[in-house]
Amino acid sequence: MMTSEQIQQLRRDEAMMMAEWSASSVQLCCFNADGIVDYERWMALPDGKHIVVLLKETNALSGSLVEFLSHGGSKTYYRTWNNVARWANMILNGTYWKFVPKSSLDDMVRNIAVANLKKCPGGAIASSKAVRQAARQDADRLKRQIQLYEPDIILTGGPAAGGWCRTFCTMRYLRMTPSGSSPMDRQRYGIIRAIQSVRKKKRSL
Repeated sequence: MMTSEQIQQLRRDEAMMMAEWSASSVQLCCFNADGIVDYERWMALPDGKHIVVLLKETNALSGSLVEFLSHGGSKTYYRTWNNVARWANMILNGTYWKFVPKSSLDDMVRNIAVANLKKCPGGAIASSKAVRQAARQDADRLKRQIQLYEPDIILTGGPAAGGWCRTFCTMRYLRMTPSGSSPMDRQRYGIIRAIQSVRKKKRSL
């Protein structure tokens, strides 16, 4: 568990990084800051439970992704975030949610840090080319951001985030299975096996 001094330093370091990143952005007015959603929750997490979720980009969001998540998201944000909550809950509590109530979703996302490969918003369907270009251009900053959080597990959404991890990141990661890609029982056991595998590999490093 982190001390209050450590969490305050982390908060300052993250704020400085986001300010520098935003200042260098071509689309300054559209920059989506991201990172730790709730510092109090992050500080209280036990060892082995710090999760970074690595995604592609926001869907036409204006402003901070952290602010968006910490204030209940939107009426439709469950389309992406309910699966994040399902995986996070399995890691943190060892229980599988077949269905994710809105109140549980809102609460669970406060336990994570989130980083997008592309810090400027996109649309409902991400442009793979634009995401890859941003991820390559900002590779050093992205590595610094993830290293800042010292995560125990990185969850990636989609092949772009997983591919970036394979190329630029030495930390272990898990690619989240889309919520509709398999029957619930099979997905549940898939999540359990994936989490057990990454923890076993982490211990052997």
